[in-house]
Amino acid sequence: MVDNQSIDLIICALIDNSISSEDFNLLQEWAEESEDNRNYLRRQIQIQFASSVNSSNSTFDESRAISRFYEHLEGERSSVASIKEIQQEGQSFRTMPKWIHIAAAVALLLLILIPYAAFHAGQKDVKSHFAQVKIEAPDGSQLHVSLPDGTRVSLNSGSILSYSQGFGISNREVAINGEGYFEVKHNTDLPFIINTKELTLNDIGTEFSFRNYSTDKEAIVELYDGKVSLDNNISRVTGYELIPGERVLMDKLTGKLTTSHVSSSAVEAKEMSTLYFKNNTITEIAKELSRCYGAKIEVDNSIANLRFYGMFDRKTDSLSDILATISSTKLLRYKMDGKTYILY
Repeated sequence: MVDNQSIDLIICALIDNSISSEDFNLLQEWAEESEDNRNYLRRQIQIQFASSVNSSNSTFDESRAISRFYEHLEGERSSVASIKEIQQEGQSFRTMPKWIHIAAAVALLLLILIPYAAFHAGQKDVKSHFAQVKIEAPDGSQLHVSLPDGTRVSLNSGSILSYSQGFGISNREVAINGEGYFEVKHNTDLPFIINTKELTLNDIGTEFSFRNYSTDKEAIVELYDGKVSLDNNISRVTGYELIPGERVLMDKLTGKLTTSHVSSSAVEAKEMSTLYFKNNTITEIAKELSRCYGAKIEVDNSIANLRFYGMFDRKTDSLSDILATISSTKLLRYKMDGKTYILY
């Protein structure tokens, strides 16, 4: 009787392409003994192969592997009756490694023992166990990172970007709470997708800025190169396309989209140093300044709803400079209490 430990070793040999024909036959016979054995084999192959793919930073396309194997068989046989028959005839293919190509072996084993739909369901289950990678730009800082697929992202202060450990294997989906400038690596097979509660952005390869802090009332997309489409998750409207130079603002309460022209260059957008306050309340301004400068700012209720217009540059204007400018309107004052700015 073959125990699970021995089966695990045989599966490992199958995955790393060192399995013998005898062990492959043993694996087939063991799997055919019971549904429990087939379920165990199915799960172990999925787990070990997923681990192998993730560690080698490569991908495995079972559909293409099967197609390639059938191309080898074309003209030699009309159907596949069993794994044993394939093994016997496989000796005639001089281009195949040692016994049988790893991709074809795994593909055929899964094809015969597992229904196609079940295999994909198993894949989904494996992917659901990938850990989430989280990248955070703390308040008062910016962060420039490269994702596993080569996409470059500049994150603004107080932003969090997260994606699955399987990013680039079966999808290129990220989630963001905050603001970032994206230079997406082109890949038509795996579109780049940004998921947020209110707005989903679909892209193939381009440059754009995306802002959607959870505390903001609006989400903003500015396209500088290429093409993107937006799915409005509030109004349930999909496929809203942007062209370079367009800016879309979403009201996160109603889902209404407003389109205008971008007001900055791609270089300026990537730097994310401009602070533009357009009739914002003092409370909203204090929140933005606190995030950008990493400072604690408190607002007295008596001035919380006052509004202000102004534009500043984080590269040249300090927090004190900005507060001094705002207070010059004579509508408010500010003071320091320890390390806290108080607006009153």
